[in-house]
Amino acid sequence: MPKNIDFLSELARYNAINGVSATFSEMKKTARRLERAFNDRLDKAIEASEFIKNAYDKEYSDHTGETAVAHVMNPAECDHHVSVARRLAVAA
Repeated sequence: MPKNIDFLSELARYNAINGVSATFSEMKKTARRLERAFNDRLDKAIEASEFIKNAYDKEYSDHTGETAVAHVMNPAECDHHVSVARRLAVAA
């Protein structure tokens, strides 16, 4: 494994392969954070490219939108709609 890994190039390669658009400034900031995390990792055997893929997937994994869409599509199971129905039943 190389001693000095160019995380900016690795990140740019990952973005190009996966169609991720990011400005140069965003990539520099992300590369610095990835490098710090890579140097502090517990599993020393993992390769930099695999580390970037795993870290990138974790960083941009956000289920908020999926949850919001599920609530709109099925309001009966949404906590908010259930509590509103309960309050309306009490008020009636």
